[in-house]
Amino acid sequence: MKGVKVIVALRRDLLDLVIHETVELGFQEEKYESLYLNLQWTKLQLLEMLDLRVNQLIQRQYTKSKVSLSDLMPESVGGKLPTDFIAERTMYRPRDLIVFFNLCISQAVDKPEITSSMVLHAEAEYSERRLRSLCDEWRGSYPELSDFVEIFKEYPASFKIERITQELLGEKCLNLVTKASIERGDLTAWANEVIDQKCSTDEFRSRLVSVLYKVGVVGIKLDKSTSTSWSFLHSRTLSSAAITSESTGYICPVFFRALGINPKSGS
Repeated sequence: MKGVKVIVALRRDLLDLVIHETVELGFQEEKYESLYLNLQWTKLQLLEMLDLRVNQLIQRQYTKSKVSLSDLMPESVGGKLPTDFIAERTMYRPRDLIVFFNLCISQAVDKPEITSSMVLHAEAEYSERRLRSLCDEWRGSYPELSDFVEIFKEYPASFKIERITQELLGEKCLNLVTKASIERGDLTAWANEVIDQKCSTDEFRSRLVSVLYKVGVVGIKLDKSTSTSWSFLHSRTLSSAAITSESTGYICPVFFRALGINPKSGS
């Protein structure tokens, strides 16, 4: 059929899985990069989308006047504008924003307004849901992801990579390779290399942080001369070789509540 162009919409994790499972010797993904169109939303676009959704929801049932998100939300949440607070706790995807706002609405059933405490209660449930969803989303490539995300429970919001100690990683690797599980991915393979002394714990840490960056759990500031990078806003991947003990990690605000992290804390 001449003049027909096939367009496939695919989640990034599924594309990575396809490439990982089907590539042949000599395959170079960069040769296909020019065929990709990465879909990204800005904060403004996301908030405009939510405003349209709110207006449609309220106007259809209650009023003919236009209604925006700011008309329903409190003046501030956690010392920030509610729009900023909600947007920061997403990976800049429409569904994240919609889920969070729907949880806020569910907190306000039979109430005259959405209060800051309702938003915070909604955040707790949202954060737990997103962490579970993230692990499910990447299970095909990293079935062991949840085991390593646990490392960051009650961590500071920002930390030096060296805080993830060799002792902790050695214990995690040993537990992983001895764990009875049929789901084994790259993290298990790398853990085996650590146990067999074919890979240092420092190298494993860099690989692990690269994966956590890729899936969105952490943002990375490689050194003092660079800015903080997030996979869902900037570069999709980050070379493990570029990550050193002096690099700084930042827990994504999406997971603050699920991991018991104080937003104002830092190493």
